[in-house]
Order: sequence, then C-alpha cells, then structure tokens
Amino acid sequence: MNSHKYLLLLGVGTLAVSAEPIERINVTGHALEKPLSQRIQASKIELSGDELNNRKADTLGETLSQLPGVDSGFFGSSSGRPQIRGFGGNRVKMLLNGTQVEDMSSVSEDQYIPIEPFLADSILVIKGPTAVIAYGGQAMAGIVDLQDGRIPLSPINGFNSRAEVKAGFNSTSTALAKLTAGNESFNFALNMINKDRGDYDIPGYSKDSDCKTWSKVVGAAQFADLCQIKYAQPVWQMNNQLKRYEDATPLEQQIITDYSIDSNGTVLNSSHHTSSFSAGGSYTGQQRLLGLAYGYTDTHRGIPGFMRRGSSAPVDFDQRGNIRIFSRGDRVDMKYVENWDDNWINSFSLDGAYSNQVDDEHMAEVSVNQFELTSWVISPKLYHSWTSNFDGVLGLQYDTKAYKGEGYDNYMPDVDSQNYAAYTLQTLHFGPVTFEFGGRYDAIKHQVNAEGYKVGRGSGANVKDRNFYLQSYSGSLQWDILQNWSTRVNYVHAERAPEMNELYASNPHYALLIEEQGSSNLKKEINHSFEINTTAKIADLQLMASWYQNQFNDFIYLGSTGLERNGTYVREWRQADTNNQGLEVQAIYTFPWQRWGVFELSAFTDRVRNTPRYQYDGSYDIFSTRLPLAGERDEYFRRRLEGTSMPRTPQSKTGTALNWQYDALTVSIDYVRYHSQGDVSRFERPSESYALLGANITLDQVISKVPTQFYLSLDNLTDVDARPHNSFLRHLSPMPGRSAAIGVRVQF
Repeated sequence: MNSHKYLLLLGVGTLAVSAEPIERINVTGHALEKPLSQRIQASKIELSGDELNNRKADTLGETLSQLPGVDSGFFGSSSGRPQIRGFGGNRVKMLLNGTQVEDMSSVSEDQYIPIEPFLADSILVIKGPTAVIAYGGQAMAGIVDLQDGRIPLSPINGFNSRAEVKAGFNSTSTALAKLTAGNESFNFALNMINKDRGDYDIPGYSKDSDCKTWSKVVGAAQFADLCQIKYAQPVWQMNNQLKRYEDATPLEQQIITDYSIDSNGTVLNSSHHTSSFSAGGSYTGQQRLLGLAYGYTDTHRGIPGFMRRGSSAPVDFDQRGNIRIFSRGDRVDMKYVENWDDNWINSFSLDGAYSNQVDDEHMAEVSVNQFELTSWVISPKLYHSWTSNFDGVLGLQYDTKAYKGEGYDNYMPDVDSQNYAAYTLQTLHFGPVTFEFGGRYDAIKHQVNAEGYKVGRGSGANVKDRNFYLQSYSGSLQWDILQNWSTRVNYVHAERAPEMNELYASNPHYALLIEEQGSSNLKKEINHSFEINTTAKIADLQLMASWYQNQFNDFIYLGSTGLERNGTYVREWRQADTNNQGLEVQAIYTFPWQRWGVFELSAFTDRVRNTPRYQYDGSYDIFSTRLPLAGERDEYFRRRLEGTSMPRTPQSKTGTALNWQYDALTVSIDYVRYHSQGDVSRFERPSESYALLGANITLDQVISKVPTQFYLSLDNLTDVDARPHNSFLRHLSPMPGRSAAIGVRVQF
C-alpha cells in the first residue's frame, strides 16, 4: 500500500469527526454511568439526527455503507450486513441498545438482521478489535450498536412522539411511529414500522455481462456456476507455439444457457415486506433505573437470481422457482442500573436479553429449509473510580444459543453453545495523556447433536463437541498534543473461537451457491492488531486519519477446493496466517458564510487489503523430488487455490459531499466512487469501478404548532450498474437503479 499517497487524500461524508464521539443520556437525579461503548478508546463514528435520517436505508449495511471503513454485504435490497475494515459475518458484532443480537445473518448473509435502521435514534460504529475486550471474539472487526429507545433511559415528563411516511419511485414505502410518555418515575415507549418494496428496477440486465460473454466463461466452470449458467461443449485446439490448448469454438456453437432468470430492467423476486413492533417501559428513581421491553419482527423477502440445482426436495425444480425467506423473531430486553454516592464504586448495571428467530426458506412455494436460533445473554457490569484519575469497569457475561435446523436442504446439525466471560477495562488519566488497558477471558463450549442429520462427504462430516478458552488483552495511549489535536496508538491481542458453521457445516449451502464444509478440528484464531489514529481541528477544518494492521495467526477462512458436487462448488473452512491492512482519511470544512447560509464540504477515502501471509518463497512443487519443509505443502496448495489475495475483499472508495443549510431549507449532495478491485483470489473475477450520486432536500416547517419536515431523497441518480465486489450476488443482481422518494416527518 502506498500510504503516503493516501495520507494526502482528504475524507468524510458529512460526519462529525472526533477521536471519541459523544453519547448523551440524561437522567434527573444521578446520571447513568456512561455506556460501555463510550469508554472504549477506538476509532468510532456515530450517526444521529438529520445525518442519520438522510442515510437510513432498507438494511443496516446499506445505511452505513458510505462511511469510511464500512461496507455492506449486499444480498438484495432486503439483506445487507455491515462489514468493517474488510470483514463481516462472525467478526462484526451487532448490538441493540448495547446488548448483543444473536441471529443467523452472521452464519448466512442472506438472512435478515432483526433490528430496524428506520427506528434508530442513533447508530454507533466501533472499528477494530479493541471492542473484543468488552464484547467478545465476534467483535474482531468491530461492533455496530443501534439505539432505538425501546427502554426509556430518562424521564419524559409528558407525551412525545414522532411519525414518518415515505413513498416514491423504485423505493420502499415506509410508515413508522415512535411514541413515548411518562413522568419523573414511570415512562413508556412504543415503536412501530411497516415497510413494503416491490421488485426493484435496474438500468440493464440482472446478470453481469461477463456471464454472457463466451470468452469469459469458457473453461471457467466455477465462474459459470456463480452465474447460474451452462455453456456448450467447447472446441479446443493446440497452440504449438505456446504449447497449450486454446478455445477454437465456432461462433455458432458458442451457446450459453441460463439456469436462472436474466431479467431486463427489473430484478425479479427482489421484493420484501417487514413489520416490526416493540414496547417497553422503565422506572427511574433518584439512583436507579429498571426497564423491560418486548419486540417482534415479521418479514418475508425474495432472494434474486438463484436456481437451486441439486436440491434434495422431492419436487421437480428444473423450473425457475422463486426463493423466498419468511422470518419472524421475538426479543425481550431487561435493564437494571443502580448508582451510589461512593468514592470508589460508582454504579452497577445488569443487561439481559432473550431472543428467538425462525427462518423458513421456500423454493417454488415449497419449504426446503428451516432454522431456529434461541439465545439468552446476561451481562452485569460494575463501574468504579479508584482515584480521581483512575476509573474503569469490571464485567461478566454469560450467553447461550441453541441452533436447530430441519428440511430437505439442511446444511448444519443442531448445536448448543455456551459462553462464560469476564473482562475489565481500566483508564488512567495523567494530564494530556490517557492510558487504557483491558483484558478478557472466555470459556466457550459447543455441543453438537447430529441425530437424524445427514452429514456430507467432506471435512464437516467429522462432528464432535469442542471447548475453547480465550485470552484477549489490549492497551492504548492517547496524547492530547494540543487542545484540538490528539493522537492515539492501540495494540490488541484478540482471540476468537470458531463459530458453529465454521465447525459443523456439512452440506450444500444454496444461498451462497456453494457446498459448505466445516471442520471440528479448527483452532482458535489469534489477531495481533496495531493502529495509529490522529484527529485535529484547525479553525473550521476537521481532519482524521487512521492506519491499521491486523496480523492473524490461524485465520479462519472459507477456502476453495476446486471440486464440484451437484451443481455447487465445494468450499471448506480452513486456517492459515493472514494479514489485514488499511487506511482511512477524512476531513470536513465549514464555510463561515452566514449571509448565504452554512456550507459544509467533506471528503473521505478508505483502503483495505486482505492477503495470505506466506512463510516460504513458493519454490516448492509437489512434483519436485525434495521433501517439503514444515507447512510448505499446505502453503503450496493455498498458493494454487487462493493466490495472493483473500476473496470478496471490499472495494476501496473515495467520496465527497456538500451540505447547504439556509433557514429552514437543507440540501445535501453526496458522491462516492467505488474503485475497481483487482486484488482478487484465484477463481475470482475483478470488479469494475462505479460511482453513486445521491441527494437529499429537506424543508422544516411548523404546521398548527406541530414541527414538520418534508423531504426528497434521490439515490443512484446516474442509474449506474453497481455490483459490489464483496457481494455473493454480484454476478446475478446489481444494486437498485435510480430511485426517488418523498416523505414527511412530524414530531409532537
């Protein structure tokens, strides 16, 4: 990476930039101890207010995708899990009001995340493995914490509410309401939302043009499978000069046939519907808070572009049957906080959550797969201040989750997992210098029940219980060099245990167009992470830059095998040393032209690379006569199957935005360019660059004493064919084309 080149670039799209973004929770009497996420010294971005409203989208990933260092694992307009600094899935932890969310989206990216971005009051993103100390190994890349206020944390004193309706062209129709009421002691909150979207429009055909080009697909069976196509038998001819066979198929015999639909102008079976409801209440005393909330989510959505070849269901699926997933979930949250007038012990908090999520996958209106995930989490925390410059938190965590699967295409046996953890974060303040250090210990147990489950033929067929014991620790130093200039250095030793799908998957995983094979012999993953961050404010200019490097030992990845069975390629969960390195630079400049309103110009850039770390020079060949050195044979196969880059690494991006506010009118224009991705693994195709142009116009009015905001939201104005490199869908379906929506928000 040419770091000096990228350090010269400026960055961010209308974000508030600071080393430690501010979270505010106000309570009469004794204030609640500041949230655990606020105590962590790490790279953070918090969205709230108008900035959050302008960015809200159908999925949490899309809502955050234009932030530096954050991307979306696009899986149609209804599923998009956030990815942070090149990683997603089991390395990005989802939180709802500070308590973890357990769902199937970390196992399979086509699954729905049961938290609703349109109901968010704020969203906090912590980037990097420092979050592992407080939240465990699934926060190896960071966390996303969505606050929706379902448990009121402060007295409301009366009745407050807001409502919003939105509709438009090629966009989601949305109706939501947030109602709160209470007094100094008892408070109540109600959140409701209903979303509907039909099949979305695109500027051309749904399939990538490479899927229809003979020279691109001939001899590339794995790529053809990803495109859901088959091609005619090619004619090969020996090139005597180059000493190799080359394609010599006559033009009239270059026939490509689709297994799945290649639609023009519209992505068929991309519609979705979501209904979500939550109700909660709290008692707030002079020194305590007790709250309880219940939430329910129901959704069904189409997965565009798929044709399940080789399904075990006793139905003829040679037809192009739609695949839809029906999901429903229940969640109960509990919160207790006790404050003390004590010089040493400040407060105690207890957070707990129960959740149950059921996903039912249908193909051609036949149920072929059902998953159920039930989880509990209990997290007590004790906040203390030993001296005026020494404070911290001691925490425990217990969580359990039970996975049950059934159906014709079930790819994983039943698994029960338990996690016991203890951790601490301590902070020392010495004038302009702040030290933070932390440690965490986890004991994780996976118990598998394969009774009645038909295991596959790969490494996942070796099913056994596993226990893991993890030790993570971190240290950071922040130096406030000047009043408006600070620099922070972080080091983290983070450990992560393999998750259930990495251990036990053993059959075709049709959502990912692969046969997924886990391995019960996987070891824990270890990350040595180093980051340098600096922020500065010079008059009306704000600047931030971060450089990070993660060196993984025994990195767990989904590796290629080169084998195909029943129309899907076989990929195995393996381990090998891997590097992750990146850079983020961002800046905001505010023009002090009060006569013409307030202008704010911002820009950002980010870059990330995920590369295998090889010990040897690659000179060994399995056909050579010399004996391999330790590990050299495994490295030989990784070079041939993975190459010099890890698959689906997100594209680097550069963006700029202009925001203008004049009295009640606000106009925002944002432009983000996703650069071409040429750092690809073997059997993976490069991605072309594309740019997204959007705009938001809002007008604030008071109508009959009711604050009202009218808005117009425009996305992908240039109607480009956008296919994110990190998406499993990129060859089958692009992102939505040009869209426009109008809406109104009222608050009373």
